[in-house]
Amino acid sequence: MTHKEKIKLVKFEFSITWEYIEIILGEKFKTFNNIFHLNTTPYQDANLQKINDYVVRDKFYTFSSQGEDFEISYNKFGGSKKIAEFISNINNQNKFLFNKSYNNDVKIQTKGNFFSVRLEDTSYYSDVNVDNKKWLIIDYNKYCCFVQIKNPLSPQQRFEKIKTLKIIENTIIVECMGPDVWNNTDSNPNSIYSYKWELNLQPEVRSLIESLIKEGFNKIIR
Repeated sequence: MTHKEKIKLVKFEFSITWEYIEIILGEKFKTFNNIFHLNTTPYQDANLQKINDYVVRDKFYTFSSQGEDFEISYNKFGGSKKIAEFISNINNQNKFLFNKSYNNDVKIQTKGNFFSVRLEDTSYYSDVNVDNKKWLIIDYNKYCCFVQIKNPLSPQQRFEKIKTLKIIENTIIVECMGPDVWNNTDSNPNSIYSYKWELNLQPEVRSLIESLIKEGFNKIIR
């Protein structure tokens, strides 16, 4: 019997800090020993099982694990097939080596029209003081759309009106309108705030992550 599913939630999490990639794409996958395994207990301690006969097709991908067959159909998010191909490429090469000379952790999630991306600069990870952290969060959900920016030694900022989102030459460019809602002294509804984040990602994942973020930005800015 073949388990058939259609992708609803897409999640792609890349952690250079802890050296893993975790994916939700109908089923749940996680790297171990530098290749992807099926994670049968994603919300507990990982129970990872070998995947076999992994094949990417035009409208779905298939694989087997523990004697069971799976057929997962893509959703409307074009990145779904790209992620499926990424899993195939890594497992066919039989390795993924994390390069800690790069310093971005990335978590991307999308479901329906909603999208979120969180980037953290791991250069500051060992510092336990949250005031010294650096991250960027862009989130579009059924309740609101916002950008949160944290720079070292600066208060976190939050903007709830977004004018521009784009990636140019490995750099995310964000332009926000209106006040920082977490700054009581900022009340100008016409203020413009611009911010840039340089994507510092190893080449094996850079193009995929950039394409997923670009597609997500198209959900927010129409």
